[in-house]
Amino acid sequence: MSFPNTQLFLLLFFLFDGSLIAFSFNFNFTRIDPGKVISCKKGTDGICPQGDTTIQNDGVIQLTRISGTMGRAFYSDPIAIWHKTTRELTDFTSNFSFIINATDSRLGGMEAGGLAFFLSSYPSTIPSDGGGDLLLGLFDRGTSLVNSSKQIVAVELDTLSDDDRGTEVEDKKGHIGINVNSAESMAVAEWNTSAVYGRKGYAWVRYNSTTYNLSVTIISYGKSGPETIRLSYIVDLTKILPEQVAVGFSASNLQSDEVHAILSWSFKSSLRISNSNSKTSRDMKVTAYAVSATIFVIGGVILAWQLKRSTEGNTNDDIEHDDGDEDTDSVDGSIDGEIDKGKGPRRFQYKQLVQSTNNFSEDRRIGEGGFGSVYKGLLEDVNVDVAIKRISKTSKHRKKDFTSEVKIISRLRHRNLVPLIGWCHNHSELLLVYELETNGSLDSILFQTANDTMFLTWNKRYKIALGLASALYYLHEECDPSIVHRDVKSCNVMLGADCTAKLGDFGLARFVDHNRGPPNTILAGTMGYMAPECVITGRASKESDVYSFGVVALEIACGRRSIDLTTEGEVIGVLEWAWSLYRKGSLIGAMDQRLVVDLELDKTQVERLLLVGLWCANPDVKLRPSIRQAYSTLNMESPPPNLRVEMPDPFQCSPSMQIEMFKQNTTNNTMLDTN
Repeated sequence: MSFPNTQLFLLLFFLFDGSLIAFSFNFNFTRIDPGKVISCKKGTDGICPQGDTTIQNDGVIQLTRISGTMGRAFYSDPIAIWHKTTRELTDFTSNFSFIINATDSRLGGMEAGGLAFFLSSYPSTIPSDGGGDLLLGLFDRGTSLVNSSKQIVAVELDTLSDDDRGTEVEDKKGHIGINVNSAESMAVAEWNTSAVYGRKGYAWVRYNSTTYNLSVTIISYGKSGPETIRLSYIVDLTKILPEQVAVGFSASNLQSDEVHAILSWSFKSSLRISNSNSKTSRDMKVTAYAVSATIFVIGGVILAWQLKRSTEGNTNDDIEHDDGDEDTDSVDGSIDGEIDKGKGPRRFQYKQLVQSTNNFSEDRRIGEGGFGSVYKGLLEDVNVDVAIKRISKTSKHRKKDFTSEVKIISRLRHRNLVPLIGWCHNHSELLLVYELETNGSLDSILFQTANDTMFLTWNKRYKIALGLASALYYLHEECDPSIVHRDVKSCNVMLGADCTAKLGDFGLARFVDHNRGPPNTILAGTMGYMAPECVITGRASKESDVYSFGVVALEIACGRRSIDLTTEGEVIGVLEWAWSLYRKGSLIGAMDQRLVVDLELDKTQVERLLLVGLWCANPDVKLRPSIRQAYSTLNMESPPPNLRVEMPDPFQCSPSMQIEMFKQNTTNNTMLDTN
């Protein structure tokens, strides 16, 4: 008899050993108070200005003045990014909003400047010889551009390239770069400066310690709409930077008239660091051992309960276990304990699913994603076609998401949810068996080319939108406890034979404890559908589900993907694009032009769905409706919303709360898809 819970119990005890204590670290300056945060002393939780940097009364960190200046601003305390003994690295995320302005509409033959986010040895040391020009105040003039002796990693936002000298601001092209101990960027992406000057921009810098991936996303808003740039570079920071670093910003304009400013800034990281022999660390060790003792006692109680439960469970003949199955007790037992016998999904034999999919052959594969693959199968005993989701063995949190999906969806009964028929955990395989929806996913039909045969008429589209709203209404308002789906997107909406919408993929879904609030877990979801507050805090909620629904509603009405390319090849979001038309008073122009020939077209419904989409996907979480309100409006039971003309600022709408640590799982297709 094995005791996996004993191993877990022992792991918990050693995990809380006093020699290693887990510290999470974050700060969030949504509005900087110059009277409180200007400080260069350790332990003051402040911002240290250097050179020509000033912190204005309105809280703006102005790194440079009109011309011939250079400045830095960094967090007053050193930040630990790796541990010397264990070589353990931290994940970190830093978000900031910025503005770059030029007092002259022409920069003549002058060099421009730019700003940079940097991590360097602590404390930050500004160049003594006015190292500026294209060095952005990061390096001395005499520094080798290729291999510097400085320990520094930076994300630079250069506003001008050499080819742009003497051109109009509207025609200039800068670049985004990632620099490692060098003024020469290791990774570069072109940046349209016309989307920068005088307009607020947003940046997200993230580091994944597992993959060593340093990534940056820049969003700036030009006259033609938003521009999104993504860039990444693989770098092991333990080989570049010291254990503790200075984190901040640098800028220069020694030969230009640019002014660079930081409007808001947040940073978060988490790292297990060892104690020293200091009095403070000894006090923390005493506290840690006290916590360990408490964990030990609680763990003992849990262990005794688990052993009793395991003994009772082994007498239950209703639970089957195949020989050779690895670690099935913990997963299968957990699921069986949640499902009423004779009701809902059932456990399948692995060999039955292998046979139904012809050993998971390629010609049976009908879908694929970050979670794994989906295969078409036939259950011969009941002559039913099914869709079998095979969870990838390399997928993070595979067992947790698998168990969550089975437990949650087995309780649900709604015509607009994909029915789960059964599940299987055997031979290290995690398999979910669903009813096969004949028309596939919404995105596969909605975004098809003009040559494809099936086309969604307006009546079908409106029916799909109502069905998806009904599914979320059921999850949010009628389930007890409520359920937050956390990954509402068009590819997770399946279409039945009559185009009935059915929401599926509950791997990321979580129950909501009404006494504790929304789930606070690792960042989950997909870029383009994820609410701004989720990107900042990692906290999912009913409101973030509503945001995702709003994006899908806009996709349905517009026939455009959540993030798409313009005819000029620029990246633009469907929300920003539709809101720009609403601002001009021509929202109906966002309608999918393929619908013009639809004899069933109801433009009143089109405009209503567009308005509800904008309402639900409002960047300001406080201005979003509940799904009950949205559903009522789509059902013509309530009047359409009266929205503000200007789209709210997504960055400034983020809540100024403590930011919890999350991990980003970078994939080849999307930056923030952790399925």
